[in-house]
Amino acid sequence: MTWLAGWLACWLAGLLAGWLAGWLAGWLAGWLAGWLAGWLAGWLAGWLAGW
Repeated sequence: MTWLAGWLACWLAGLLAGWLAGWLAGWLAGWLAGWLAGWLAGWLAGWLAGW
């Protein structure tokens, strides 16, 4: 019975860690992509207006 509890705890910890890492990576990637797109759009608009 103790091995089952240990296995369950390990599985749960792995699941939580994987979910957290995936969520963090997705959030970071989304934030970076949004920031880059906004910066690029602003730069392009400014360049076009100045040109």
